Amino acid sequence: MATFKRLAWVSAPCSQRREVPDGGLAEPFEQCDTTAGCFVAERSRVMSPIRSFLVAALLMGSAIPAAHADPVFTIGGTYTVSGTNMPDNFTQTGIVLDQTTKTIDSGALTVTEAITPVGYNDAFIVFEIASANGGQLAGNLGSGWALAISNIPINGTGTFSNPFIYFAHDGTPYSPLSAASGFGVETNPLTNSGQVFDFLGFTPNTVTGQFGLNVYTTAYNFLDTIGVDTAAANQVYFGAEIALDIAEPGTLAVLGLGLLGTLYVRRGPYATPSNIAFK
Repeated sequence: MATFKRLAWVSAPCSQRREVPDGGLAEPFEQCDTTAGCFVAERSRVMSPIRSFLVAALLMGSAIPAAHADPVFTIGGTYTVSGTNMPDNFTQTGIVLDQTTKTIDSGALTVTEAITPVGYNDAFIVFEIASANGGQLAGNLGSGWALAISNIPINGTGTFSNPFIYFAHDGTPYSPLSAASGFGVETNPLTNSGQVFDFLGFTPNTVTGQFGLNVYTTAYNFLDTIGVDTAAANQVYFGAEIALDIAEPGTLAVLGLGLLGTLYVRRGPYATPSNIAFK
């Protein structure tokens, strides 16, 4: 199949139609029915509709970015951790979200993020904050205790839901737990085993660009009454789920191909020999 890139008026007369066999790009094609002159069109190869569509499909596929380190959370972005009586009072900014272990609070604690996808645009993130020396997480067991993780970066707008927290000693979570004073108890949503505290009265909400997690208790050793050994606990795990308002790449590709197909059907007959008038 051939089409024409351009038409140019040639004033030199020609009295016959001449078509050079199609053997390559930019071959001349002349046609006229007068002795005054004629149009000369450049012939160039074009692909059949089916081949065009297949190439469009390949191009569309290649235009989709390779799966980024994580579609939901901004790997390489930064967040902030603040603690009260944990084991002292501190605020650490500029912590890089990269799923590696970092030291914070002047080396007293470590923090590690773990991301678990549950769909293309939906994932849990869990922060493990641990005592660097294996000691307890509170400087004073009878005083107030708080943990806040703020400015956690996400790749757009989405729904923040299912926050949970649990405590452990050397990797072993405390269980069974009891509900009390703002805490509910549920099965760990990631492992489907063991128990975690959830937050009574929490309702999912929309967040854009970032979100935060925070928890506090007026006396840290209150947790002893609901299943945590505060004198021994040396790890706390704090997590939540984010579902972004974006479509999966496959859906975008199908939509894009549909649009390309529509464009081809609409423009397909353009510039074919049968509809170019030569005078």
